[in-house]
Amino acid sequence: MMKAAKNVFIILMAVQGVLWIAWSVFVLINHLQNPYIAMLMLGNGLVFLVSTLVYNRNRFFKSAVMGFVALNLILTLTDQMGLYDYIVLVLNIASLFLIVNNSRYWMR
Repeated sequence: MMKAAKNVFIILMAVQGVLWIAWSVFVLINHLQNPYIAMLMLGNGLVFLVSTLVYNRNRFFKSAVMGFVALNLILTLTDQMGLYDYIVLVLNIASLFLIVNNSRYWMR
């Protein structure tokens, strides 16, 4: 069960990374926001994707990923809430729940 939860967590992180990258490209193409905002969204997506690769390295990276997801959750809540924000909120809550609920097993 723990391994399945870990795989679900990695999939959630990868999905969120792809969503952030796709949304940033959409914003850049359609000039919906300042290009700097789109670059921040692109960076956020890249960090999510890199997190899926480095999560299993050691405790530092596991703690850093947990902090990153928590920070992303807080920033999502302080933003104007739209459909995309609610999707990201659910993904962040699910990811953080999996980390906290299985931290004893994963932090080895």
